[in-house]
Amino acid sequence: MAPSIHEIANPTALADASRITPRRLETLPSPLGLPLLGNALALDVTRLHLVFEDWARAHGPRYTFKMGPQRWLVVGDLAPIRQVLEERPENYRRASQLEPVVKEFGAHGLFSAEGEAWKRQRKLVMPAFSMRQLKDLHPSIVRFTERLRAHWQRAALRGEVVDVRRDLMRYAVDVTSYVVFGRDLNTLETPDSDLQLHFGRIFSAINRRTNSLIPYWRWFKLPRDRAVDTSLRVVHDTLAKFIAEGRQVLATRAGASRSAKTVLDAFLISQREASRERPLSDSEIVGNVLTLLLAGEDTTSNTMAWMLHYAARDPSVQTGLQEEADRVLGSSDLAESFDDVAKLKVTGAVTHETLRLRSAAPLLFLEPVRDVVLAGIAVPAHTPIVLLTRFCSTSSGEFAEPGRFDASRWLEHGSTGCPHNTRAALAFGSGPRTCPGRTLALVECAMVLSMVAKNFVLEPVSSPDSVTEYFDFTMQPAGLKLRFQPREQRV
Repeated sequence: MAPSIHEIANPTALADASRITPRRLETLPSPLGLPLLGNALALDVTRLHLVFEDWARAHGPRYTFKMGPQRWLVVGDLAPIRQVLEERPENYRRASQLEPVVKEFGAHGLFSAEGEAWKRQRKLVMPAFSMRQLKDLHPSIVRFTERLRAHWQRAALRGEVVDVRRDLMRYAVDVTSYVVFGRDLNTLETPDSDLQLHFGRIFSAINRRTNSLIPYWRWFKLPRDRAVDTSLRVVHDTLAKFIAEGRQVLATRAGASRSAKTVLDAFLISQREASRERPLSDSEIVGNVLTLLLAGEDTTSNTMAWMLHYAARDPSVQTGLQEEADRVLGSSDLAESFDDVAKLKVTGAVTHETLRLRSAAPLLFLEPVRDVVLAGIAVPAHTPIVLLTRFCSTSSGEFAEPGRFDASRWLEHGSTGCPHNTRAALAFGSGPRTCPGRTLALVECAMVLSMVAKNFVLEPVSSPDSVTEYFDFTMQPAGLKLRFQPREQRV
């Protein structure tokens, strides 16, 4: 058995560990496969995370599978997962299968960059997601949330069934586009928005192509590939226009007003004022803007949709949220003050429990940049590794009754169940490459959930079994429909 982290911290144990011969990948358990193809036919890309999690339950948290001739390592327990995440970017990087795909899409930015390129770009992106910047942006987020409230209020008065994920994707894109380049796209009130359609096509294609055994689209294209090419042209033309206009606006500002107010501002200023460091190219700026828009749309909207799903299904969850919204928001329909967001403790607990059970990123694809020993396993350089971060956070070794939705476990006065290991909650990753948009995502979740609790009563429309998980680069709910009823507010 491989030594634990605690044993390795002990010099004597370290000496003993150095004499242990690491296991080879071939000695680990594996699901049965086919000659030449390996396990490729079992990897349904629409439920990829569920396939890997099922295999982990059958074979243990460390196993291998084969994609054609290539052997992959899968890891589903906390200590080695955190080790990999915390040793990035020095010892591990994203799986190399991703990079050529995102480069083909012109979306090679912070998400897929490695090494010095990642460090350089992250320094420019992070200030736009700082607490101070989010406070400055809060009035705009309030405006977008009020727009969403009015949209759902009209649906409630008409008795309509609401596709909440669709609406939340539009809300998230409106917020993210404002943070990234200071534009209100108002996709929520433009239901036939071309840009929204194109984002969806691009995200699906990235997932499909990254997990494809053969890159057929480089030799011939199916109709869906030609549709993706059309979407890419439209999106890139639109972003190029926004960048040109942003450069023009920045040039007209004087003095202190020329400081960065958006992510795009930060990119353009660094490009103009670069001295020792190599400035970002226009293609890098486009790649980062596209990456942030795609990530901001999908991950946050899926999390918020699952939050509303749990609130609608459990009257005690919905009542707790409503009582808190009445207490914190008073006569307001939503959190108009940024300081109010921090007071929404129950809302935050529901968010964290949703992230634990329904992470939009239930698995990560990485690889070592050199030969490493991970959890007593010899892993050659460039071996693809799948980290099952959701499987880890739903382990009985990390959380009491791990399959049960219990938001109180995140409150000081809540569940006394043990264990409760917050280090196992990895929805935003961990280590140096923790998601830069984490704080913005949590603010959006708090704004939407408290607004819904203050103004509506949620009623499920779909049966519990008809709401399923669907993997499309991120994990999302399928079949989730809700009905909103106007709520009699109590202050």
